[in-house]
Amino acid sequence: MTAPRFAPWMKVFPIARNEKTPPEGFTDWQHRASNDPVQIAAWAAQFVGCNWAMACGPSGVGVVDVDGEVGEDSLFAYELEHGALPVTMEQKSPKGRHLIFRDPDGALAPTVGKLGAKLDTRGGASYILIAPSAINGVPYVFNNQTLADLPAHVRENASKAREAISAPDDVTLDTPTAVARVTRLLKDYVARGHVAVEGKGGDDRTYAVAAEVLSLGLSEDKAFELIHQHWNAACLPPWPEDELRVKIENASRYAQNDAGAWAVSPFSERLSREALDRLAETAGDQPSSSLGEERTSSSGWAFGVHDPVADASLPPVTYRDARKLWPDSPGKTVSQVIAGPKQHKTNFIMAELFRLMRDGAAKVLMLALEGGYGVRTMRLPVLAKHHGVALADLDGRFQVARISGGMFDMSDPECVVALADYVRAGGWTDVFIDTQHRSAGALDENSATDARLFWNAVELLRLRGRCNVVLAHHTGKDASKGGRGSSADLASVDQQIELTFDRLTLTVTAKVTARKDGVDGFSVPFRVEQAREGVPPVIVPMTAEEAQAVAEADDLTAPRVVAAALQSLKAIGIPKQCSTQVLALEILTLNGELRQSDDEQKRALKNLVNRLQARVTKDRRLQALGRKDGAGRTAPWLWSLPAEGAEAWPNA
Repeated sequence: MTAPRFAPWMKVFPIARNEKTPPEGFTDWQHRASNDPVQIAAWAAQFVGCNWAMACGPSGVGVVDVDGEVGEDSLFAYELEHGALPVTMEQKSPKGRHLIFRDPDGALAPTVGKLGAKLDTRGGASYILIAPSAINGVPYVFNNQTLADLPAHVRENASKAREAISAPDDVTLDTPTAVARVTRLLKDYVARGHVAVEGKGGDDRTYAVAAEVLSLGLSEDKAFELIHQHWNAACLPPWPEDELRVKIENASRYAQNDAGAWAVSPFSERLSREALDRLAETAGDQPSSSLGEERTSSSGWAFGVHDPVADASLPPVTYRDARKLWPDSPGKTVSQVIAGPKQHKTNFIMAELFRLMRDGAAKVLMLALEGGYGVRTMRLPVLAKHHGVALADLDGRFQVARISGGMFDMSDPECVVALADYVRAGGWTDVFIDTQHRSAGALDENSATDARLFWNAVELLRLRGRCNVVLAHHTGKDASKGGRGSSADLASVDQQIELTFDRLTLTVTAKVTARKDGVDGFSVPFRVEQAREGVPPVIVPMTAEEAQAVAEADDLTAPRVVAAALQSLKAIGIPKQCSTQVLALEILTLNGELRQSDDEQKRALKNLVNRLQARVTKDRRLQALGRKDGAGRTAPWLWSLPAEGAEAWPNA
């Protein structure tokens, strides 16, 4: 059998197949762990199909072991208090994940629960299972990130003497959140065979499970109910009800921690602005240094000042593209909304992010919440073909997310956290959510209060996932007013781009209407390319010169085009004036712009009428051809060539 290959710095040894302990007779693993390929091959031949472990101390690493949902909650709380852990090598395990850090002195102590519930450490004289190991068919998988240094605060907190954890004064037992967490935990224990077996430490295991369940926020009665319902029947043999109650009472009386000591409130209750700002600062999201000591009130708010000298030396705002649509400031991710017409909003964002990906400036994860099948089967393949990129090469670079567990919902903090952790683990730089409305769940887009909750969730995704967040958004009935919904959106987002589509010239204009850092108020032109009917179009950048040429060639409201149509209609002099509708129809006819269907024809005619009436109020040359029939705002426009010099107008 071929021996597995490990990183040269990993000191490994064999583990019994489908187990977490060395094979029978294999002792002194701390000293026998090896990175010698010959020795590893010999073990692979001796223990066929075995699992593998890495000795942490000899390998020079320390590990933070995040165990399931409760561990993720504890990690989030730990990072809010001590700062975000640096991105490092990560391994997905059957029930959680391992964060592996460089610790050459082997100083990290192995602990259980010191950093938080289900948040353990492994280092020194301890080990972890590593890929290609598997437990009950579920494999361990590395993400191949580079090792980061172990933060000093992790080492210090793991070295502190273990203390009993008291429950908060205001803790509430038996909450729906606690019941749901314990139920999932017990079912997971049964699935993994973590049950009481007579003659194999069954008493101790039952006591430990009872103590753990109580710590997670259950009363004795509720703990008995759930353990009896979900766990006890799998024990060998099951405990009689009276004996099980005694075990739970003993755990309540003698366990080190109070009942509810590990109870974790829902994310929505802990998602404060202060907590997000602290996480952002420790993640490098606010690089300015403070001058003088911060003053912290009893409520937890802290205030200080920035040093103007240090701020003056900070790098300027930079961009990932030459057109300056995509910010890329050092250590800072951004959120942005791109609002526009339904038919080209998604195409525009996908095309732009694809270009960034192709140029090595982005790794894009798309949440295609509207028309996902069409995105996967048509839009993405068309983009890849246009740019000459093989679909297989999009793996890990531009992919559509597969979502399970329900409809994606930004109003559900646990859903957002799950996405953020997936994004961070995969190293995705940009998350594209199509659309903002579809992702908002039960939140009302017209409510300023709900908008604040939505943007808090976006901040959580951005900071915890360490990614840029791009949201496609629908425009309202009046497209000139930008994206629909609450005005709080504009106050919360880092940047907004508004798209307008010109059906006659097949061009798209992207205008940066709002930007918190950097210049805004400018526009960038694009053109719409469609290979053939029935195939999604591709949005392609244009130079300023190309855009001007298109505007001049295809501008159906230009004075020379209007004059030619009036000449064709023989509308010369005031007695021969025609309406804007008649003029527009003649312009479309002369320029080959008549549509095949009645609906398309009506839309094209209405569009041109509106453009003619809008331009004539501003263009003095066009005002020589059109005049209002009355003084009122709604008075119609009438058109004709001047009686004298009419022949020269089409060439003017």
